[in-house]
Amino acid sequence: MEAADPELTKAFQQLQSKKQETAQQVELMDNKISGTARAVKISELTLAEVSDQPIDAHLYRCIGRAFFLSSKTGIQDFFQTKVSKLNENIRAYQESKAVLQKELKESEQAIRELVMRKKQQMSSLSSSGSTGTAGNWDKPD
Repeated sequence: MEAADPELTKAFQQLQSKKQETAQQVELMDNKISGTARAVKISELTLAEVSDQPIDAHLYRCIGRAFFLSSKTGIQDFFQTKVSKLNENIRAYQESKAVLQKELKESEQAIRELVMRKKQQMSSLSSSGSTGTAGNWDKPD
């Protein structure tokens, strides 16, 4: 049996480690996306509840451990700004996730090309180089 090509072995090891790293990073991005989406939903629900309140209602906003009396428009502005920032974060996380997946596909394609190149080199060596020994792989020398 022929020993594995060291270049291919190294490339496959690098691909495997890159796949593991990318899988972890994609999972992290998915968790960030779902957490941020949850925060958006909470903020939107809070905004809807605030919108249902009368204009002269006493509304308090939590800042750290303290609660501060705020106007309805001030709280609405705060939550609208928060929702837009969170949506921007979600888009950024999705873009990062797409970039990670694209890089992984590109590295997989590079490995495929390397394997094909090695196969072509092996086939050109075996067809042009020796006569009569190409079919004797199962016989020891």
